[in-house]
Amino acid sequence: MSTANLQLPNDKKITRLPVHIAVFVPSTKNVSQGITPKQMNMRIKSTVRFLNSKFGGSTRVKGTGSFTTDQGRIVDEKIVRVETYTTVRDYRASKKALIAWLKNKKRVWGQESIGFEFEEDFHFVS
Repeated sequence: MSTANLQLPNDKKITRLPVHIAVFVPSTKNVSQGITPKQMNMRIKSTVRFLNSKFGGSTRVKGTGSFTTDQGRIVDEKIVRVETYTTVRDYRASKKALIAWLKNKKRVWGQESIGFEFEEDFHFVS
């Protein structure tokens, strides 16, 4: 069965949130130095508070990521992906604040870059 022509019923109680954003919260600082669980929890809470204040809610997913440093070394780290869905209007109203927040967290968290996902594309804030 093809799903190309399927649609949700026209119901005023269904709200579509077409914009997807995810922030990858790192468990390291200064490239590969681990942080304490308390510091990680503070990073997660800060991310949740920001996304919830701008877009209304979020979901957290734990994972493991890896990256290659500028020196060519592979670093594995625990991450928490904090994601949200929002309306186009709310995204447009908050996109500058989102990028400013990511740039600030890059500096405060001691990162070469911060990864985030926007509409299924991965981006780095360097």
